[in-house]
Amino acid sequence: MHEDFSDPSEAQTQPEIERYYRNVAPGDPAAIRETQGHSLKFILTTIEAVNPKQGRVYLKKPASWGGTTFYMKSGKNYGSPTGQSRLVIPTSAVRAFAEEHPRGRMGWSKG
Repeated sequence: MHEDFSDPSEAQTQPEIERYYRNVAPGDPAAIRETQGHSLKFILTTIEAVNPKQGRVYLKKPASWGGTTFYMKSGKNYGSPTGQSRLVIPTSAVRAFAEEHPRGRMGWSKG
């Protein structure tokens, strides 16, 4: 049986995400959103370092593919920019979803 559920990060816009990550410092919370094979997963981590000149943030935990470096502007993974891992703002709803579904949740599809 397929149970519909919503993505807790779906209302976040690219400008909001960029603004959040352009203002982070080492130790601040971060979240990676992954959509692989009809699953939705969030990886909760923290900022390891920032490089505003290059527009990159470096995280403590990596995405499943592509590593720990992400672009501030697009939220895309530096090592896999066309992949399905993107930065999102680690809101309380995102954190709650990640804690409730640490391996992700199957059955998600966009649209």
